[in-house]
Amino acid sequence: MKLSPSVILKVVGILSVVGALFGLWYSFTSYQRVTSPTFTFATDYPYFYPAFFVMIGFSTLLLLSMLWSGIQLYFQKQSVLQLFIATCVLTILFLVIVGSLWLNPIIGRSVAAATGVAGGGLSPFQIVLFPIWAPFLILWSFRKAAKVEPLATA
Repeated sequence: MKLSPSVILKVVGILSVVGALFGLWYSFTSYQRVTSPTFTFATDYPYFYPAFFVMIGFSTLLLLSMLWSGIQLYFQKQSVLQLFIATCVLTILFLVIVGSLWLNPIIGRSVAAATGVAGGGLSPFQIVLFPIWAPFLILWSFRKAAKVEPLATA
């Protein structure tokens, strides 16, 4: 069974949209929980709130970009290619940087605690390693489609 490039683009677009919608829902509920008056956190983590707000903000931007890119990929818009690849690269960099901050003796424990609450929005993409394989699959699909069938460019 051969999959056409257009089918691959639609599948990756759908996966991107579904993952982004789940991630945005998770981020929204995490934000509500952390900002509610009933939320209490141990004083052992003095940098929890700054770490949480930076991470939730950045992951929300990544998720919105993934949502927009996914919609455009579904409609086979080649103009979204750079945005999609940049979003995937930034997602990987974000995860590496946050993970390395856990080792910092001053803010590491706070960042680790905030990661559990703020970082879950990107988990659908982390679980299946989406930011690693999806850009290569998209590039292949667009190149193959350019040789076989016309795609929308705008």
